[in-house]
Amino acid sequence: MTGTLRTELVVVEDLAPAAREAFLDELGALVSTIFVNYGRDYLAKDMAAPHLASARVLMMRDGDGRLVGYNQVRRFAYEIDGRTVHMFRAMAGLLPEYRGRGSTLNFGLAQAFRFKLAHPLAEVYFLPILLHPTSYALFARYGHAFWPTPKEPTPADKFELLKKLCETAGFPLDDPDHPYVCKPDVMTRQDDAEAADWAADPRPEVQFYLKTNPRYREGHALVGIAPLTFANLFITGSKFAATMLARRLGLAKRRR
Repeated sequence: MTGTLRTELVVVEDLAPAAREAFLDELGALVSTIFVNYGRDYLAKDMAAPHLASARVLMMRDGDGRLVGYNQVRRFAYEIDGRTVHMFRAMAGLLPEYRGRGSTLNFGLAQAFRFKLAHPLAEVYFLPILLHPTSYALFARYGHAFWPTPKEPTPADKFELLKKLCETAGFPLDDPDHPYVCKPDVMTRQDDAEAADWAADPRPEVQFYLKTNPRYREGHALVGIAPLTFANLFITGSKFAATMLARRLGLAKRRR
């Protein structure tokens, strides 16, 4: 891992047309090097998806100003069973030499907490589409109320809501043998050696991901759900902050 990154926040809906095109060009070039089947055209569709209420992207640059990573958080508003349900989705990518910074959860928590403060009575959920074991391991490690998890069964009402949200959003959970899996046809680029390392990782959360989504290298993704209540945000944020502090003090090792 190299030096400190400079970040800038882009509020996509506030961009003028020319600035939006430049943003899509630059970020599209980066994501095509990190993921398979995800480039500028796919990104442009993501930023104009139905029911999209807001899209914020944290752009990460090295000391020379080169874009080396990003963190995208989008909020959708859906009508589910006669009520408005807000859904946050996140996607992040970093070039390999910059990975392991925990920015995915950090930025997502900040955006969710900001919205919840402004709308305390809103029903809000985070639905991460997890393309790779490293993403699931991050949520499983810090998430207070997050499913699916090897620790406990998913509450029936949360699983039913997850299915309804996924169906409404256009990525149905239609594999009865793998009920938490959708197929976005997007994959994180990795070689066979890295895949073998993950297969041998003994952590329960990693093995759970591989068992729940065994075809992740073929464009399948595990979908999770976390209710964004104040209690869940506070406990999750506290666990994450404590770990980051311990790392800075040299009391904890960085985990991939």
